[in-house]
Amino acid sequence: MTDIECPYCGAKDDDCVSDLWEIEGEDNELECGACKKQIIVNAEVSVTYDARRMDCAENSHEYGDWKRYDYDYAYEHEKYSLWARDCKYCDDSEIIKTAYKADLPSSAGE
Repeated sequence: MTDIECPYCGAKDDDCVSDLWEIEGEDNELECGACKKQIIVNAEVSVTYDARRMDCAENSHEYGDWKRYDYDYAYEHEKYSLWARDCKYCDDSEIIKTAYKADLPSSAGE
């Protein structure tokens, strides 16, 4: 929750409103907890939803193609490659570290 800042004394107060839904959409008179002056407060409440496929929630992802990323500039480490693929519907990914420029291991999932 964002603190309400008093336009008179600049004090920030989040205790004057227990539920933003109570003051949303219209002007409301509240008392500043610091200077005790009356102020007008209006809240704008927004809700954001995040939906994803049930398959992903049950760990049945649908991955794209494997891509190889070669790292030959690793400081004080041997060169290596990473094979990675991302789920088409969520932010899950699979990553396999291999020797530098090595082919994708046959044990990698399809």
